[in-house]
Amino acid sequence: AENSPAVGSGENGSNIGALGIGCEAFDTAIHVTTNGSDDTGDGSIENPYATIQKGINESIDGDTVFVAEGTYEENINYNGKNISIIGEDRETTIIDGNNGGRVVTFNNGEDNTAVLSGFSIMFGQGGIEVINSSPTLRDLFIAYNQINDYANGAGISATGSNLVIEDCELYFNTGAFLGGGIFFNDTESDLTNVTIAFCSADSADAIFIATDCNIDLINCTFYSGGIIYGNNNQFSIKNCIYWYSDYGYFLDYDGSENFGSSNNNICTISFSLIKGMSANSS
Repeated sequence: AENSPAVGSGENGSNIGALGIGCEAFDTAIHVTTNGSDDTGDGSIENPYATIQKGINESIDGDTVFVAEGTYEENINYNGKNISIIGEDRETTIIDGNNGGRVVTFNNGEDNTAVLSGFSIMFGQGGIEVINSSPTLRDLFIAYNQINDYANGAGISATGSNLVIEDCELYFNTGAFLGGGIFFNDTESDLTNVTIAFCSADSADAIFIATDCNIDLINCTFYSGGIIYGNNNQFSIKNCIYWYSDYGYFLDYDGSENFGSSNNNICTISFSLIKGMSANSS
């Protein structure tokens, strides 16, 4: 506040103290457990909420929502909140989408301080959707999500975004038109220590890179399915392993009219063990 005694009390008329004037609130820890209550809880560790979405709704930018182990049957949306949602352990902290839509959605301009970490993301009509946002996805197990009706990205779908994906595993995400594991369009993304296995789609079981993307893959492993790309993309593959694909190729050009007609892509591959590439992938 302007009448704070900290204003102008320092050397040469400077303000004093470590905090900004006005004593902005410290970031808040919000707690969620399966035996909490959205009706009577206040988000404290002693009186937690029952759902993750309630924790999101009651948060402000900079807060952290801590989620205890258990299964949470819900579909959550960050709703523009730049918060961290941290699961106790990704093996035992599960967000179950119950086939009710995408399990997690970022579509309100969230930035890279919007963090999702420590969960299994399962049984949704698609795992995670990112639209015009820039979240950080870390330490996630994304599996058994199924989409249809020509939707893209059964595990992760990102459009018009800039996201970080690290220490994540994607398994058995199916039903996508493009990109069983991940679909990128008009997106920048760094993927580090990501494993994609046994996902499926009409095109690109692992990753479909549509157009105007800049993608870096570092220390990633593909057990089944490769990468198919459209046009005007730049992507690099470093320290990666590709084991097997029923389709036959790790890297291939889409070649359709869906994302333009020219193969205007730049791809660099280094220090990687790769089984095969299409003749069209030059």
